[in-house]
Amino acid sequence: MFKTLGAVVGGLFVGAVVMEVIHRKYPNSLEKFYSAAGDLAGGMKDGFKEGYQSMTQSEEPVEA
Repeated sequence: MFKTLGAVVGGLFVGAVVMEVIHRKYPNSLEKFYSAAGDLAGGMKDGFKEGYQSMTQSEEPVEA
């Protein structure tokens, strides 16, 4: 259990250091990546809402 916890903490530390190095070396590219990821997430959210609304509105009661 402690090995796993150590690996997770070490991975987080290494990831944070790598992200800081990338941020300092290429600040504009990282901001573009964050912007693109936000746009993608927003598009997925809107698509899900539209699909959900179309499915809930098209349901009609079934007559027996």
